[in-house]
Parts: sequence; C-alpha cells; structure tokens
Amino acid sequence: MQTISHDFDAIIIGAGPVGTVLALQLAKQGRRVAVVEARASRPNTDSAAQDPRILALSRLSVDLLQQAGITLPPDQLTAIQQVHVSQAGAFGRTLLSGADIGVSDLGYTIAYHDLDQAVGQALNQAPIHLFQGWRGEKIGNLATYTSLTIQHPEHGQQLLTSKLLIAAEGGSVLQQLPSLHHHVHDYEQSALLCRLALAEGYQHQHIAYERFAEGGPFALLPVGQDMMLVWTRRHAAAEALLNSSPAEFLDALHQICGHKLCFAACVSPPQAIPLRLKLANKLHAGRVVLVGNAAQTLHPVAAQGLNLGLRDADTLLPLLANVRDIGAPALLHRYQRQRQRDRLTITAFTHSLIGLFDHHDPISRLGRGIALSALDMLTPLRQRFTHKLVFGLER
Repeated sequence: MQTISHDFDAIIIGAGPVGTVLALQLAKQGRRVAVVEARASRPNTDSAAQDPRILALSRLSVDLLQQAGITLPPDQLTAIQQVHVSQAGAFGRTLLSGADIGVSDLGYTIAYHDLDQAVGQALNQAPIHLFQGWRGEKIGNLATYTSLTIQHPEHGQQLLTSKLLIAAEGGSVLQQLPSLHHHVHDYEQSALLCRLALAEGYQHQHIAYERFAEGGPFALLPVGQDMMLVWTRRHAAAEALLNSSPAEFLDALHQICGHKLCFAACVSPPQAIPLRLKLANKLHAGRVVLVGNAAQTLHPVAAQGLNLGLRDADTLLPLLANVRDIGAPALLHRYQRQRQRDRLTITAFTHSLIGLFDHHDPISRLGRGIALSALDMLTPLRQRFTHKLVFGLER
C-alpha cells in the first residue's frame, strides 16, 4: 500500500457549509488548502426527494456563505420576516420581527440539497485540493506540524501534512486526541420532518412559527409556498405518527397548531431523525481546531446549529489572516476564548428550552405566558433578544 506525503497550510475535515466557507476564504488568503470529504459524491437531484431537510439560515449566515463565493440562487431562498412564538393551550406569545432590528428579513430557508449543491459547485471551482471519498484515519499532532492519514476504499492510503488541521465534521478520528472529548446528551426524542402544503386560502406570509405543546415543541418554517414541519416527539410517539395515515397525521398536528394555519396535505412522507446534544469540552488541541458539527451538535428547537457553526468560521478566519504560522496553539487558544460566550450561551439556551417547556402544570404555563408576553411588550428587550439570535453574541 503506497503512502504519498502532501504538505498544506491547512487541512479541513468535512466539505459541508462550514468547512467549505473556511476552505474558500483561506484560499483567498493565498493558503494551500486540502479538504477531506468522506462522501464519495454529493447526492444528485433524484436522491434529493428522499432528503426532506430544510435549513433555516440567519441573515448573517447567508452573508457569510455569499461572501465566501457560494452562490445561493434567490429562487431557492424563502425569506423569514417574523417568528411567532407561543405555547399551546395557554396564554402568552411573542412576535420577533426583522423590523425590530432594522432589517427586512431575519433569515431564509433553503432545502439542504440545494445548499449542498451550491457548496459543492463553489468548492469544485476553487483552487483547493479536494479529496472526495477519502476518510480520515489517523491524526498526528506534533509541535511544529500536524498530519492526517486518509483512506480510500480503492486507492489505499495517503499522508497529508499541514500547519493546521480543522475539523468541521465529527467522527471517530477525533477520539485519538486524548485531551478532547465530547459531552453527549441523548434527548430520547426524534425530530419529525415533513413538508406541508397549506390549505386553500392560507398563506405563511413569511412567518415562521415556534410552538411549545405538551407532546413536544414544533417549528413551522416557510419554504416556497409550503411550510416545513420540525416536530419533536418521544421516540414511541414519533413512530406512531410515522405509521399513521396522512389524514391522522394532519389531524394530530391541527389539534395543537392553533387556528392560524391549516394544512391540506403532506408533500412528502414524514421522516424521523433521533436527537442528541454533542458538545466538545474545548475547541482546540495543539494544532487541531474544531468548528461546526465537530464542536457542537444542537437540538433543532431554535434552528441555531448551522448558524452557530458559521459563526465559528467567521471568528477563526480573521485570526488566521496575515500570520506566518496559522496553526500556532496560542492563536487557536484565542479562537477558543472568543467563541466561548456565544457557543455556550446558545447551547445552554436551546438545551434549556426543552426542559423549560416540558412542564405543563398550571403554574409553569402561567410563568411561561408571563415571560412570553413580557418579551413581546418590552421592545428594547425583544430587540436585543432578536439581534442575538440573528447575529450571535459579541466576542
């Protein structure tokens, strides 16, 4: 088995949106970049129908993607102008609006497949060494450089070396670093995903809904003329809904949805994804740095996972500009320190929402109703809250 050594400024594990933004921007800085992607190819249009995921991108995230050179066609984006937050069966609601922070749109939704295709096109057109279909097998983390042994099912092994190794995706290879570990919390829940067609006479009006109900919180995101449902349920309840008829599924949703929306049909069959929180104890070890999914995987209740990962990239990139040794541990420690407040606060916020809205006694309902109403009435508080969800916390 032949081993060939390649020397780069940076090696990036993962060719998703976060890894690709970093690769494109580092290439613009004049760095020699390698991207290692385990998938042999990106899903084609036919397989896109099997992937129901819709992503909610903050306004900042869309800006970061486009600044890197990733083209997002306007017809693939659906604007979110307001977010309506409420609880089923109790008073209290708040309405977050782009107008509160001086923007027309808080963010946008896009099909995962469409974003993935745009990311792949930008990566293929850039002066970047892409190792497609290769998997990271072994990390060497030394004082002056780092190495990554990669494996391909047909082409054997190669050895890549660099000043910096960026992990944008998780995987067992990170377990080789003894000082790094991940806290994992199993929510014992699944996210039910289903694209829904609105009944005649109903329009989403570019409003996203976050509603907390006794069976589990759910979000409804505008996408095209339809809406995307992300419904958190216990595994058994999710399985029962998956096995129900389309009419039974919609009836169960309408019972807790409120009167604002009515759905005519499921555009595609519901699918379920198990939910876990995964949080790295720190963001770098020697010359290895973590961003995106390698750093944290969040509950989807507030749609913050990808947005948080792109802010990881946005913090790291300026630190790497115009420095001779981009993998210097002191530099990576500065990145870790600057990301601490945003990532831990947003992670704690999304995690606490699950527990906060999991109690349905009268006192808990009353307290939540008062909190939601207060947020709605106190304009400065609502403005600060909305700004932090869209742009993150200050470094």
